Amino acid sequence: MLPEELRGDLESELAAELAAGHPLHGHRVGAVARCPDCTTAVFTVARGRQVRWGLVVLSWSGRPEGFPLPVTELFASFGQLRRGLADHRH
Repeated sequence: MLPEELRGDLESELAAELAAGHPLHGHRVGAVARCPDCTTAVFTVARGRQVRWGLVVLSWSGRPEGFPLPVTELFASFGQLRRGLADHRH
């Protein structure tokens, strides 16, 4: 579990980086984990009643990025996320 302050930092940065047109723009997100070796973080993504998982590479620019940034991979289930994390490379 992430400390509350780090969760808030990750969520704030993601909100700052999302521009209109990005698949996560306008959806509720919640930070749940981050890679200790890079800027990749895991978020829950609420789309109506559906919850997905997002693996997001943050730039830490503090401003909206042009699509397709921040690079995001969405997963429909926790099992799919686990397989995606197994493929995570730096």
